Amino acid sequence: MVRAGVNDFLTAYKLAVFLAIVGLGAWYTAAVLLVGRGAALTSTIAMGTVPLFLRLVDSPAGYLYDFAFAATALAGAAAYLRCRANTLRGSRCSC
Repeated sequence: MVRAGVNDFLTAYKLAVFLAIVGLGAWYTAAVLLVGRGAALTSTIAMGTVPLFLRLVDSPAGYLYDFAFAATALAGAAAYLRCRANTLRGSRCSC
């Protein structure tokens, strides 16, 4: 009998923590590209220490996956916009 789902909760927790780290990294990358390092670091620390975020990190909740994927998409969009702006100015993309 084949069962679908996660049988090992430790693996699910590791995946949730990994995706939280990926999401915060993507958020920081997007913020650096859009507003600079100081504001990016401040916003990443603020977001990473919110009690709701910390509560979701150690649970395999679907909300955390949504955040990681949305932050990754935001980082990609920010990188595209920065490269596009550089291209329109006549310089090469230096992302």
